[in-house]
Amino acid sequence: MAEGYIRTGSDMKFLILYILDVIGEPIPNEILLQAVQSDPLADYFSYASSLRELSEDGFVEESEKGFSITAEGKRNFDALGRVLPFSVRRDAQNAATRAIAAARRDELISTSTKKVEGKNHFTTRLSLNDGLDEILSLSLLTVSAEQGAELERNFEKNAEEIYKRILMVLLDDYAPKPEDEA
Repeated sequence: MAEGYIRTGSDMKFLILYILDVIGEPIPNEILLQAVQSDPLADYFSYASSLRELSEDGFVEESEKGFSITAEGKRNFDALGRVLPFSVRRDAQNAATRAIAAARRDELISTSTKKVEGKNHFTTRLSLNDGLDEILSLSLLTVSAEQGAELERNFEKNAEEIYKRILMVLLDDYAPKPEDEA
């Protein structure tokens, strides 16, 4: 038998309410689903059905930022107690936290590749910000849309490391060494 907690629709509802309660801010559907699926017995169909029922009952509401627990949902959840085992709560909270952190990181990275009008090349733009200011902005000539897409993918996966390496290269001492002067 598979290890996991979710066995009934009520279990799924408790898990959804717990995640929304502990995170304390609206959560996009994809992130909520990832957190719920930290339990090996959770499946998409029971998740979707439970979330719909929670919404219809007024325990969960959806906004443009995602799903959140309502005051009524919190009251009912608190009254029923925290019936979820600690391991399920821990795994769901960790999964939600990781997914939210990844989504926030992705929001700080911007990429695009566009064909230069009247030319036979493309410009790929890559930027990274820290939530307050743009900390890196690169504009590169690329020979094809495919090359630009590859640059975008690599930057999206490794933006922090690329930023660090660019800083190291720019801060390197390029003064001629005595043995180079002959």
